[in-house]
Amino acid sequence: MTAKEKKSTVHLIIETLMSGDPLRSKDITDIISGTSGKVVKVQDVASMLSRITDANKCELGFFIQKKRDGNRYTYRVVDEFLNVSPKQAYGMTLKTGKGRYSLEQALRDFPVLGKYVAPKPGKKAVTVKTRGGRPRKDQKKSVDKKSIGVGSTLTLRELTGGLGVEEIKALGELIDKVKDIALLKDINVNVNLTITVDGLWTK
Repeated sequence: MTAKEKKSTVHLIIETLMSGDPLRSKDITDIISGTSGKVVKVQDVASMLSRITDANKCELGFFIQKKRDGNRYTYRVVDEFLNVSPKQAYGMTLKTGKGRYSLEQALRDFPVLGKYVAPKPGKKAVTVKTRGGRPRKDQKKSVDKKSIGVGSTLTLRELTGGLGVEEIKALGELIDKVKDIALLKDINVNVNLTITVDGLWTK
């Protein structure tokens, strides 16, 4: 085997894990040294395991279970992933290149793996529900036009001579928003308005 064809330490770690046995960093290090003759350090193996088992950094991490055993960790590939070849598994650690094997491709080839893939965090879509079922288009537009945050608090500036022009304007804008929501038929709307007045109120 030429130097170009020699497998990387990460590749050897993955091949070792594809046995399906629960293994510690020391176990993996010993197996690699015994089967490949390559000298590797436990610290290096542990560092690489930390990366490839983190699903946020490596797609392969979705399918490697990491469990604490005393003051150490054991690593094990889930049973369903054992149908994937070691070459494909290694390809999931690559970002680009000919050998890249994407998570999307793995899920197409082995749909059963989908149960291990958690959805990525993101914003949930908000839908206004009506009594009749789905919201009408005109209702959606009205809601998108103006919105009031949940638990919104309107804080007025210090009042020393009654309501000023800016305070009245702020109240007027808020009332207009409430009216817009009230015009939406068949929608139950609860609006909690809190007005905090700082300072003294004088006439």
